[in-house]
Amino acid sequence: MKRIDLDLSDLDGERKEKPRLTMDQINQDAADSGFTTRHAERHSNPVVVKAAQSIREPMRRGRKPSTGRNTPFSVKLKMETNNTIYRLAEEMQCNAIAEVIERAIAALERELADK
Repeated sequence: MKRIDLDLSDLDGERKEKPRLTMDQINQDAADSGFTTRHAERHSNPVVVKAAQSIREPMRRGRKPSTGRNTPFSVKLKMETNNTIYRLAEEMQCNAIAEVIERAIAALERELADK
């Protein structure tokens, strides 16, 4: 590995103060450089929007209700098993595949309890 030598002897370690610019100077420099502002136009009659809910409540729009399911479950299935699960989900009009699995487990537990 090749080493690179750095000569930092010309640095004195003191910070040089930069002159503070006023907003007028900054705006003038921007205008001189061709930058334009993108501020919204002010209207004489602003539109007042009424809040739909309390400020302390988060707005929810188009969101599914919370299911309490927060643990991922990934398995490899046979194609037939996968297709059966999705077919049952459609027949039962389930919003989530997890509901099919939960109902299948409940049925299996009932069956085992009957033995």
